[in-house]
Amino acid sequence: MTGYMIVHIPIINYWIILKQKALKVSGVDEIKLGTIAAGSIIHYLDDTEHNNLSHISNLQRIFPDSYVWMDKFTMKNLELFNSNATNGFNLSETIDDTITSMGSRKLKNWIAFPLVDKKEIKGRQEIVNSIINDDNISDTLDLNLNSISDVERLMSKIATYKISPRELVYLKNSLENVKVIKESMIKVKGKLKSFGDKIPSSKFIVDEISKT
Repeated sequence: MTGYMIVHIPIINYWIILKQKALKVSGVDEIKLGTIAAGSIIHYLDDTEHNNLSHISNLQRIFPDSYVWMDKFTMKNLELFNSNATNGFNLSETIDDTITSMGSRKLKNWIAFPLVDKKEIKGRQEIVNSIINDDNISDTLDLNLNSISDVERLMSKIATYKISPRELVYLKNSLENVKVIKESMIKVKGKLKSFGDKIPSSKFIVDEISKT
């Protein structure tokens, strides 16, 4: 993704080394601060009985020149997420017409980190414009997004071995709906097609769940 630097960590053992080094006073100057922070987070997860961390495979760095950076005071004054008036409305809840929980979280993230790159902004606008002007895409999104569960939370439950059989079925059904959305996107041109091409295939996961 533009604006991010991905650093791949091949095995969980390396994370263990990182967390150990991150907590040592000596030698921390040899490790980038972001890596130290990541190691500390892994240490916390390990201590709170998240015994399987192998799904954590990369770091994502947010570059400060890619977004408009706002402190908490600025966010409060702009009433982005909390209103200063009793029973008032904030920007997030005023414009949040998303269908899924994942969409709502993504919108909040976009509000908190506004883009500054003109090309990135126009690319986002192009995707929205494509959806608005294509009834088939709009109908497909409306129909299928309504049937998609909170996949992000379901995946976190899998990682911690806390997912139920019913939730696995929800995941399978959601991934099947994502497939329909992907297929509709790759039929069009421009940024929306590129976006659809980036959605990974989930056939293996769907097939495995279907076998159980």
